[in-house]
Amino acid sequence: MSSKNSLTRLCVGLTSRRFTRNLMFSLALAPLLSAAVPPGVHHPRTPAPVRPAAARPVNLPLQFEPNRGQWPARVQYFVRGDGMGMQMVSRGANLAWLSYGPGSGLAARPRTLRVMRLRFMGAPAGHWQGQNRLPGHASELVGAQRDWRSNLPVYGAVVDRNLYPGIQAQFQGRAGVMEWNLHIAPGAAPSQVRLQLTGGRASLMANGGLRLSAYGRGLRWLPPQAWQMRAGQRQSVAVRYVIRRHGQIGFQLGAYDPRHALVIDPTLSWSTYLGGAQDDQATAVATDSSGNIYLTGYTLSANFPVTTGVVQGKLTGNTNVFVSEIKPDGSALVYSTYLGGSGIDQGMSIAVDSSGDAIITGSTNSTNFPVTAGAFQTIAPAGFNAFVAKLNPTGTGLIYSTYLGGSGADNAAGVTLDNLGDAYITGSTSSSDFPVTAGVVQNHLAGAVNAFVSELNPAGSALVYSTYLGGSAADHATAIAVDSAGNAYICGYTDSANFPVTNSAFQSTLNGKFNAFVVSLVNGGGSLNYSTYLGGNGDDQANALAVSSNGDVDVTGFTNSTNFPTTSGVYQQVKSSGEDVFVTQFNNTGASLNYSTLIGSGSGNNIGNGIALDAQGNAYIDGSTTSPDFPVSTSTFQSLPGGYTDAFLVRLDAVGATLPYATYLGGSGVDQANAITIDPSGNVILVGTTFSTNFPVTSGALQSTNAGQSDAFVMKFTTGPAGGFSSSTLSFPEQAEFTTSSPIAASFYNSGEAPLAISGITASKDYAETNNCPVAPATLAPGLSCSVSVTFTPSTTTSPDTGTLTVTDNAPGGSQTLALTGTVGTFAITSTPTQATVNPGNSTSYALTFTPANGYTTKVNLTCSGLPSGATCTFSPSSVSMSGNSNSTSSATMSVSTTTSAGLPLAPLGPGSNQPWIWLGAGLLLLTVLVLAWRQWGLSRRWVGLLVLGLLSLAAAGCGSNSAALSTPSGTYPVKISAADVNGTVIQTTTVSLVVIN
Repeated sequence: MSSKNSLTRLCVGLTSRRFTRNLMFSLALAPLLSAAVPPGVHHPRTPAPVRPAAARPVNLPLQFEPNRGQWPARVQYFVRGDGMGMQMVSRGANLAWLSYGPGSGLAARPRTLRVMRLRFMGAPAGHWQGQNRLPGHASELVGAQRDWRSNLPVYGAVVDRNLYPGIQAQFQGRAGVMEWNLHIAPGAAPSQVRLQLTGGRASLMANGGLRLSAYGRGLRWLPPQAWQMRAGQRQSVAVRYVIRRHGQIGFQLGAYDPRHALVIDPTLSWSTYLGGAQDDQATAVATDSSGNIYLTGYTLSANFPVTTGVVQGKLTGNTNVFVSEIKPDGSALVYSTYLGGSGIDQGMSIAVDSSGDAIITGSTNSTNFPVTAGAFQTIAPAGFNAFVAKLNPTGTGLIYSTYLGGSGADNAAGVTLDNLGDAYITGSTSSSDFPVTAGVVQNHLAGAVNAFVSELNPAGSALVYSTYLGGSAADHATAIAVDSAGNAYICGYTDSANFPVTNSAFQSTLNGKFNAFVVSLVNGGGSLNYSTYLGGNGDDQANALAVSSNGDVDVTGFTNSTNFPTTSGVYQQVKSSGEDVFVTQFNNTGASLNYSTLIGSGSGNNIGNGIALDAQGNAYIDGSTTSPDFPVSTSTFQSLPGGYTDAFLVRLDAVGATLPYATYLGGSGVDQANAITIDPSGNVILVGTTFSTNFPVTSGALQSTNAGQSDAFVMKFTTGPAGGFSSSTLSFPEQAEFTTSSPIAASFYNSGEAPLAISGITASKDYAETNNCPVAPATLAPGLSCSVSVTFTPSTTTSPDTGTLTVTDNAPGGSQTLALTGTVGTFAITSTPTQATVNPGNSTSYALTFTPANGYTTKVNLTCSGLPSGATCTFSPSSVSMSGNSNSTSSATMSVSTTTSAGLPLAPLGPGSNQPWIWLGAGLLLLTVLVLAWRQWGLSRRWVGLLVLGLLSLAAAGCGSNSAALSTPSGTYPVKISAADVNGTVIQTTTVSLVVIN
């Protein structure tokens, strides 16, 4: 193979992210090869060629191509990406990329092929097998035509089932990402795994990850994480990379029980980046009745991912609002649009009505913000104003859009809807002419900044009511909710000593510099149900609230007060040294607390930004933390911080006493969760912003990499039962038609937090299953698994033969599926010779060879077609059985016999004759002659008899009989030889040539 061809083929690349698996004693290693240097960026002295600007790349599945002679023999599979390539070889892999020679722009030329080799030391010579057959084919049309390869199958993964005793290795590519993991059977020794790096240098990173450096290029593996089940509980197991003698890379595990499964926590359903090349921040999230996810925020990116046909397809100012709808499984955008004018526009809150309309609020200083005719306020008074916009369900048009503000600064922070479709908006204003209505609780600006609460009708054309809310200093509202009676609940923070509180308020005085506040406003805005401060001797800020069906209000935020009001029996009563999250539940009168607790530890700062309640009254809170010892739970997604500031997610029980779940969420940069909601199925969705290039996103994510300085992120966690298989595809090796394979086991897990009821398990098409899974009324407990054994009996010769394993259960969606794919055994027919010549009346033969492939062992019957008239074929033997071994062929002979004819040129009388009138006339003439000869000529009967016998002999010699064959005509004839299986289905044919020469 030429060097040029090698360079062309190997100029491909890989990216990476964290990969988790639920497998029997599975040590799911960190993602393979996250490029520290972006693709296309090389050593400063060897710049890459300048390429034309292109559209935003689309993540396609990485495809493993088998070697069919297009690569050197040692290469078993090859995968291509963007800037780097990987060859799968025995005991490991080769990573390769091109470095460029001097020059710039198009003058730069490839100079050197760089190779980094990874070898599993001490492993026996192994063989990678393709898994997860992907649709389509690949072709290699490089170099001389003899080296071309077409219609190559492509796979989503490769596996070495016996890398070490009891250890299986798998490489898998999905959505442009390479993932690597080891499956370690119970009792097997992880210490066997020793990875040798050649052509580069390995070093440990401060966060426990591993950096591989070679030729000015840096590659990164994230830290591995693991846990195992004990007594029905998940317990983390410490695991880290170690660099041993001679630079070999291994793994060191903490204490664990080798009799139990070691797994990565699976409760993360999916996680994705969302953003462009600049700064993007998600500030709010909501869901509809179908589980679609709506988020808003703001972006500075001119290439933020938007869809076609939306209300605004491009960035029109310095900062625009974005509104995006994502499918429930996180696989695609339903729509995504900008919204804004030529200034600064920020989306701060979002709500969705029963029709799928999205209502967004925020602030803008754009004088050309897109408003609609007939809206409440179509002209911006001055400076920053609040806005309220309602998008149709497809994001293609505005139902209404209006400013909301006065001559000062107005900022909307929250929006919610009642059951009539009215929008309730809250925020803060410094405008003395903010639009208010008559009869409200406060009709004037009382201080420098007051909160406001406004109710807008469904058409966006008029205010139902609008009121100020505040005292003589500064008051900022941060969130709003509404109950079924139309009462509005608002929280925020104030430094006004005369904030309007009610007589029965839980706290009637300002205790510190800033205190939080919680207000319940009567439907219509004319009076207060209750209003109270909440805080201690420091600064306290409420950022979010949620209202239960009985009118209790849960509020969260942060405090640095040493005497923040907490209640007995809660999770944490005493503040740590930094700022702590608070979670406080007021009863429906606002006069007392059901519970109040802090969450935090260490010297860092912990801030609660969002809160949502599930059906059981548990509170889910998200936010940000700088604490290195934030209180994470035993069962956790991420037990250690990824950087200085991480997002977090916690679940607090219904009485505030325990944290059943708490986790860090983040990478090596700054990460902050800003909002949270729960969908109709009980799944938890949170959004925020991240500066991390290694934020934990999942396989198949909508956007797998950080596209700019900071991106928005969206994460979905399951909270009920969550059924799922340990892999996306179960692949069977070659299996002969009508024979049954050995069983292959698939592990099925309940990775949720509630019992999983399985009502049925079925396998389709050519697959059958047996299982040890508990079928209703029994259930599968959280964190446990069961196995399903599947066999494959192909009834078709089409490969791949695909099917589905389906588990019907009570998890969201009602059923979970596993793709089944198998390769069907077949064979090839060859003939020697492929052309034979014969004279009529003679015979010829063809030697046939049958070569099985893919383990084919079925008996086939042989037939031929296309022979000329007067020719026949016979086979010896008439059927052939194959051994399944491609090195052991079977043989048969096809004989072809031809015929010739002699005599008079008249055709015989009888069926098929085309001259019956000639023979009738001849018969009458003969009879007349005989009668005359007998009566008139006087011939004796003996002579008459001899005359008749002679004439009959002459006729027979000239015409033959009806059983005599015609002479085989000359010519060249294509003869098709067919082999049919026991059911008579033709599965293979070959064509030979028969030449007949007279």
